[in-house]
Amino acid sequence: MGEQVTLDVEFLRRALGQGWEDDPGGVVVTPNSLPPDFPVPLPDFAGVRVLGGVRSVAFRRPPGGLPDGQTTWRVFLDVPGPQPGVMAALTAHLEGQGWRAAQPWRQAFVEAEAGQWMGVHPEQERTVMLHARGEGGVTQVSLNVQDVEPEQVRHMLGQDPHPHFHRMHELPLPTLTVPQGWRVQMQGGGGGEAERSERALLLPPEGAAEQPDLLVHLRPQLERQGWRVLHVENEADGASLTARTAQGVGVLTLGPKVGAWEAVLLHLVLGPDRHGSASFYTLSS
Repeated sequence: MGEQVTLDVEFLRRALGQGWEDDPGGVVVTPNSLPPDFPVPLPDFAGVRVLGGVRSVAFRRPPGGLPDGQTTWRVFLDVPGPQPGVMAALTAHLEGQGWRAAQPWRQAFVEAEAGQWMGVHPEQERTVMLHARGEGGVTQVSLNVQDVEPEQVRHMLGQDPHPHFHRMHELPLPTLTVPQGWRVQMQGGGGGEAERSERALLLPPEGAAEQPDLLVHLRPQLERQGWRVLHVENEADGASLTARTAQGVGVLTLGPKVGAWEAVLLHLVLGPDRHGSASFYTLSS
């Protein structure tokens, strides 16, 4: 067991719930057990440990209507076994319960062993975000389940795409797999008629004696996906690559951060009739 820490309930309400001002009882924390009415039956893993969960309700006030609540459940588990096997078993279990993979956008920077999966349940009108991380023979799992609007369900399934996201699919970014053992934390991105970008933190394994040259690792992947490299700069304090693509120009930049590297991938359309209308969004890990 880990160290036990006592926290003030008011702190938890403010930190974990968006509607605590309207309903002081809107946040429930359940150490060592699942939160109330958790809507996802879990597979019967041998030796699984439930660290605990959180159930919170965010209240919204539609114009001219009565307040309604949007419920979020968060669950944290330790599952014996290597991360790839646990991840595969969990995603198969979710798909067997009617969850379908979300398709709003494709992540550019990905881990060598998939550590996250996002799904949508059309009948329940909910999304689920699954995170899994291997640690010493145990896989640390978190599940975030949230009520969503019907319009968001259709969008996440690609049935009713937002026009900005539709244009982003027309101007794709390559998929770049980081070295084995590295982790990816998405920081944000954007897209429009003439550009698409994604920003991420790339974190090496803890205690690694040596780190691979990231640009050398990523460049062949870009070339295999149609990026024809024009110029490269690779120094200790950062690196960049510029390439021609079928649609225009692509740029990859890498900059050192404390204990990590910040990576930015940018794709621009070239042409006399294209305009730089773009929208931007931010993702939190």
